[in-house]
Amino acid sequence: MAEKTVAEGVEAYLGERMRSVRPLGGGCIGEVYRVELEEGTPLVAKVDREGDSHLEREAYMLRYLRQKSELPVPKVYHGSEKLLLMQFIEGSSRFTEGAERNAAELLAALHNITSATYGHERDTLIGSLSQPNPPTESWRSSSGSTDCCTWRTSPTRRGAYRRRTCFGWSGWRRSWTN
Repeated sequence: MAEKTVAEGVEAYLGERMRSVRPLGGGCIGEVYRVELEEGTPLVAKVDREGDSHLEREAYMLRYLRQKSELPVPKVYHGSEKLLLMQFIEGSSRFTEGAERNAAELLAALHNITSATYGHERDTLIGSLSQPNPPTESWRSSSGSTDCCTWRTSPTRRGAYRRRTCFGWSGWRRSWTN
């Protein structure tokens, strides 16, 4: 079933014919396949038969990161709720110390992406979780409007206080009390 969806998508959106498709391991959103086009070009296809994985948002995020950063992000050829077609990038799960250092530098450089407001131009994802990102004028009100912030009441000698923990779009964590 997924192979048919991929073959039809490759032909409809890329105007190409598929030679082969095989499952790839890993990933937590949708079914992931390595596709080989008739002339030999490899692609990655992600399929979500139900449309619950927000593959269109993932396509948006990949395009955004490719445009705004130096991260080695695959080129997106097509993105919809049920099908994501993108460039295949050969990789390894073992990294040298130099590669890890480079990854840290690339991640740190993401903090150079700025905006006039907090939040983002549209909602994104953290894995399969929806990440609301309404633009706001302050960081505190921006982080307070997301489902990724929690209040926890903790007892102290003077009484209880509330502690807020937030996880943001790029994985940062911030806690404060009031």
